[in-house]
Amino acid sequence: MCGRFGLFPELDALAEQFNFDPSIMHDIYHPRWNIPPTASVLTIHKDSQESIPSKNSARLLRWGMAGARSNKTSKVSRPLFNARAETVHKLPSFREAFRGRRCLIPASGFYEWEKDSSGKRTPMWFERKDDAPVAFAGIWSSERTPDGDIDSCAIITCAANNLVAPIHHRMPVILSPDTYHQWLGEDEDSDALLALLQTQEWHEISYHLVSSEVNRAANDYPSLIERASQELQFDLISAAPC
Repeated sequence: MCGRFGLFPELDALAEQFNFDPSIMHDIYHPRWNIPPTASVLTIHKDSQESIPSKNSARLLRWGMAGARSNKTSKVSRPLFNARAETVHKLPSFREAFRGRRCLIPASGFYEWEKDSSGKRTPMWFERKDDAPVAFAGIWSSERTPDGDIDSCAIITCAANNLVAPIHHRMPVILSPDTYHQWLGEDEDSDALLALLQTQEWHEISYHLVSSEVNRAANDYPSLIERASQELQFDLISAAPC
């Protein structure tokens, strides 16, 4: 699962790493340390302009895709912010996006919560040891609503590796830079794409305990990712309002 992440480098640094023109994003991109589902997130796409085939493009999309609706009901489903690697190519909610609407979702890191035998959940922050951003494997779709078209995305998750497994049984798929072009490409072989989504060990990533202040989605500031002591965790939990 991936239910919260952060992205806070300067825009120009992201543009250089992910090879896109930052000019259209200058007024709408803002560093964030606690991004929840339904928020707008930066996504990277293959540029459709044939004149610059080596360039990518950047867009802000809503994090959380609309689920497939049944003909028997008009009930609106909750936004789907994760898609399982094992079924992304088969489920009606995701298969068309997997075939032709894939994207990268840059992240400085992500949060996961460790749950103990008493049910208490403790937040952890995962990041590269060199602080460089990573790219989650993403898919996107466009939904027509009474208020206009809404473009939205989901992060693909896979079974946890040895690093994440003690904390949670799922984790986001992080793509290596040498696979970005393949993931964003057109008419790629389905089996080859699914191979990119298999569980990989993360030797360059570590994690640490952080403040339970991150539990509140409205909190969004740099100190959220700072290493916290277990004693601070207990103080914050005991002081939290019921």
